[in-house]
Amino acid sequence: HKHQFFCESSGINAEYGGVQVGDENTIPTVNNNLTSEERLLSYAPRANYDNYFTSDALKYLDMILRDMDKKHYSITNFSVLEKIAHALHMAELWSRAGVHYRALLLNPPSRETCLCAGDSVLTGIEQELNLLALKIKFPGLTSGEYEKIKEMSKAGYDIDYSYGKADPAPAPGYDIDYSLGRRRRDAGVPPPGYDIDYSYGKMDDPSKEFQEKLMKFDFSGKEEDVVERVSKELVDGDHGMATHLDSEQGWAYWKEKMTSMAEIGNYEFALFMYCKLN
Repeated sequence: HKHQFFCESSGINAEYGGVQVGDENTIPTVNNNLTSEERLLSYAPRANYDNYFTSDALKYLDMILRDMDKKHYSITNFSVLEKIAHALHMAELWSRAGVHYRALLLNPPSRETCLCAGDSVLTGIEQELNLLALKIKFPGLTSGEYEKIKEMSKAGYDIDYSYGKADPAPAPGYDIDYSLGRRRRDAGVPPPGYDIDYSYGKMDDPSKEFQEKLMKFDFSGKEEDVVERVSKELVDGDHGMATHLDSEQGWAYWKEKMTSMAEIGNYEFALFMYCKLN
């Protein structure tokens, strides 16, 4: 359920499952400020919706577009359209987890279960989130070919280059949705981004050996040193997302990833949320 903790695009509502959620919550999340070496936040920040809008659709759209010009923000190498799609994907996961959460309100887990499930260190959630945060910031970091991927990113792209922006000074009559999220046709192949189907690269079930290495890994220290060690010691074959959302084929890829996620992850996330909020 670590994927759901990447809620930087959607934040958390003031109310979840009928429970009021304040900034004093202890739900760990990935920091969306990629310039910070503080990879994880110890709490889930409020979603900060503009309540002028009454529909969830425009609330999410506003949250992304009001930060669309910021560099080193949210997800490396994601276009504006991809960030919007990701925010809506997170909202979908939280909604699905909400079904299980409401069931847990009716049939609560035992105190012993929550002592275990709600412990971010004991369950390994903290370690997994540290790795996830680095994969989001440095796509392909654990591929085993990170140096080659970095060079590809430099070949005409800055690592934070937003290839989804339209060319400057559009002609009169430019339609607002003409190229929102599309690459320029002369931009070539874009560098990979974080793969929305986070599964340690494409492994169905991380090996025991990899899990043990991850649980013992020291994520403290200067980021450049941590990145160097992760690229060599936590190799899992994850090259990042090579198929971007700039065509119907791209959307088919994203949709398949979104719809193939196992429901058990939503239940586990709901259980964790229940234990943290009740």
